[in-house]
Amino acid sequence: MWLPLSQHLLNYITTYTDKQGKHVFEEISDYSLFTARIGSLGDARTYPCMEILFDNETKDDPQKENEGITSLWLDFYTNTGSDSPEDNYIQAYQMVNDLAKLTLVWPRKLVIDEKIASSVAITGVLSDGDTARPVFQIRVVLEIHWKKSRI
Repeated sequence: MWLPLSQHLLNYITTYTDKQGKHVFEEISDYSLFTARIGSLGDARTYPCMEILFDNETKDDPQKENEGITSLWLDFYTNTGSDSPEDNYIQAYQMVNDLAKLTLVWPRKLVIDEKIASSVAITGVLSDGDTARPVFQIRVVLEIHWKKSRI
């Protein structure tokens, strides 16, 4: 289920608009350059971007193929070109906050589109410790408890 969940989440993030018609992450300084994908481009990526990576998937009962827990990593990368590392922090913080808001509404869309009931939680937000300056990476761990409809 991890791939269909990743694909639906990516589509939702890239097409979502709020009631004012604003796209998610529109508030970040380089929004026009923002890209999102499943998988990593490694050093070929452009900034800012988000990459959805598969972490793990478990099933409470191996006999039940219609429910489980999927963990995805959402890696956000920024490179503001600024001499101040705080500018990257601000941009990453905005993206994580926007994602947190989406996790509240995405499950409803998942039920409508895919007939998958879910609860979604951000279980971790991890820094790269500024090891790749001027690029800054932050990893959001998203845990999805899901149950597929039998019809």
